[in-house]
Amino acid sequence: MREIVHIRESEVVIYEVTNKYLKECWNLKVDLANKDIYLEYLKKCEFENILLDKTQCIFSDKWISHFLTNKSDGDWLWSVDLEHYFEKYNFLWPEAHLKKMRNSNFKLSDNSKSTIKKDET
Repeated sequence: MREIVHIRESEVVIYEVTNKYLKECWNLKVDLANKDIYLEYLKKCEFENILLDKTQCIFSDKWISHFLTNKSDGDWLWSVDLEHYFEKYNFLWPEAHLKKMRNSNFKLSDNSKSTIKKDET
């Protein structure tokens, strides 16, 4: 299941992203202004967990990162395949997530460091 999780001090908000919703986004044909700036921000974020598998895009035969692989900016956690659907098929992120990116001037916070242990060798 694809998810977007908003991690706050007092609560955790979970958004479930279904194939149906992805198709609805594509059908709306709404393209976010300055999409490239949002994409650059998302690509800089750290991986939180990685599933060494691929899945097929629901719109094409292209193999993409599996939705059980997650990234985070320290405040939000999301299924990494959503970046593909955002770039290619106009996936609509929760407005609070977009606002967080804009308010940070598209810079990552210190909270964004991954919890994945990196091999120091």
